[in-house]
Amino acid sequence: MEKVINQLFEIENKANQIIENANAQKNVLYEENENCILQMESEIAAHNTAKINALMAQAELELEKERQALLQNSEKQLKDLDDNFKKNHDVIVKKVFDSIIQI
Repeated sequence: MEKVINQLFEIENKANQIIENANAQKNVLYEENENCILQMESEIAAHNTAKINALMAQAELELEKERQALLQNSEKQLKDLDDNFKKNHDVIVKKVFDSIIQI
């Protein structure tokens, strides 16, 4: 009977050691998993930041192109108006003068 109790005691000790080893491995795997998650989050954040910066740079270039196009269009319209005024100055002055006289 004592032999059986000793064997049961040894089995229980081995079972406890297995459980302790399993818990230690679980903790190691948990730490490795946490480190991998942190690394992935860091890589994703860096990738997203790079993407955002690239998109912002592209948007700035597009806005600058659009601004330049608007400036050129405005300058052309002003030149056309000035040319029209110079070309039709006498006619415009006569129309204004005639409208003032008729009042």
